[in-house]
Amino acid sequence: MQALEIRLVEDLTGLVPEWENLAANALEPNPAYEPWMLLPALEAFGGGQDLRFVAAYHGGELAGFFPLKAESRFRGLPLRTLASWRHPHCMLCVPLVRANVAPKVLAGFLQWTGANTSVVDLSHLIAEGAFHQALVDALNESGFTSAISDAYTRPLLCRAKDADTYLKSIPNRDLLRRERRLGEAGQVERLVLRSGEELPRWIDEFLALEAAGWKGRRGSALACSDANRRFAHEVFTGAFERGRLLMVGIDIDGRPAARCSAFTAGAGAIAFKTAYDESFRRHAPGMMARLDMIRAFHERPGLEWMDSYTTAGNAAVESVWKHRRTVQRVAIAADARGEAALALLPLMRLFKRFVGKVSRPRKTPRTIPSLRPA
Repeated sequence: MQALEIRLVEDLTGLVPEWENLAANALEPNPAYEPWMLLPALEAFGGGQDLRFVAAYHGGELAGFFPLKAESRFRGLPLRTLASWRHPHCMLCVPLVRANVAPKVLAGFLQWTGANTSVVDLSHLIAEGAFHQALVDALNESGFTSAISDAYTRPLLCRAKDADTYLKSIPNRDLLRRERRLGEAGQVERLVLRSGEELPRWIDEFLALEAAGWKGRRGSALACSDANRRFAHEVFTGAFERGRLLMVGIDIDGRPAARCSAFTAGAGAIAFKTAYDESFRRHAPGMMARLDMIRAFHERPGLEWMDSYTTAGNAAVESVWKHRRTVQRVAIAADARGEAALALLPLMRLFKRFVGKVSRPRKTPRTIPSLRPA
């Protein structure tokens, strides 16, 4: 395997045709690392960072793509580290590796890291995924030391016989009763994005809904900065042009009440973002849109699962998606210093828990009132 290290984002544009071919034949799909989604993200969020893109070639063909960021510390320790590159809207960092040569590509990547860093810190990997198993095999064969440094579970939507079958089986039965009463809010229209002519309006409606809610007040809505807004327009447009955008909505009395989006990749998909009008909060339009996304998912032939693409503890999605998947962070020691750092991880976790307990304010003891004779 031949590894080509690319440091300038502009040098990635010439890679796009073979990069897209790699993504279409990847061992495990990841839209976040495909050109149509990663390049806008790098333009919006990649400034001022020491980026390293490892393009792995096998037999003259691009067979692996690893977006990384160079850091000078690992878990507080002064060590050269190459970490998965991600941005505020990226919750999946599985590198793209060609399925038919995955073991060779990963073995070659591990050998390359030995001369370029002390630790490789890969985050947001799917524990049950094909990439994870191929990485475990490559690690075992090469003798590299590794450790799972963090993990959490998040909701996963898996295809049922049809949407009605799935909806009848969801844990939160109250949602279906609330859906039947949605008409009390006004004239309800259930929408699915179909036409490219409607796409700009749908994007603007989504951005406006999100900015008007709690994300806008916190400053994390996509419309809160020009960089985020450009990113949103480019990725929604790029996904739609490739036939890979799922977007549903709910209007009440002709007014946008909710929009819900997802991106497809092979047999899977990632749920991207949901926005809703908080003035209709009592009628839960965001949750109703998520139910419509379940319907849209089941209408799309070939889709078997959808990743919720969330952080831990997203109660809203957990109440409607029955299955779970584990997302983990894997640290790999590329040299002796890295091995020493990984050996310290258990001790560092214990210290962190101890410091957390000590730093928590103690509860003020309750005063027991004195008893007085009547």
